[in-house]
Amino acid sequence: MNKDEGRLFLGEVRRIDSRIRRMKDQVDTLRASLLPSGIRYDTDRVQTSARDPLPEVMARIDELEGEIIRLRIQRAEAVLRIEEAIDSIGDPELQEILTAFYSKGERARTIAKRVPCSRSGLYKMIDRAIEQLETK
Repeated sequence: MNKDEGRLFLGEVRRIDSRIRRMKDQVDTLRASLLPSGIRYDTDRVQTSARDPLPEVMARIDELEGEIIRLRIQRAEAVLRIEEAIDSIGDPELQEILTAFYSKGERARTIAKRVPCSRSGLYKMIDRAIEQLETK
């Protein structure tokens, strides 16, 4: 596994978290459209048909919530795989950094303050840890 493959493998949790956030935003937007304040009587046209959008919107919300549940399961499985790979690194400090950054999704600035080191130093440590993953 090269560095790019290592970053791709370790970044899976962050990518799933991003997809979950986007879907939650979509659900919130759809729910807001169902509220009375979501209807603008000054600009919305009056429907001439008896078609009610409520069932379609609720079906889409259910679909998105089901996808979010599926992604949460996928995230949990990815965390287990990543934690197993991180545990193969011999250095506990590097294990802690990779776990915080990739599994827990902490920001580099927060980790760098805790370690303590600069952010660029932190990224160098992450690179070194990924190189150790490659050899395992």
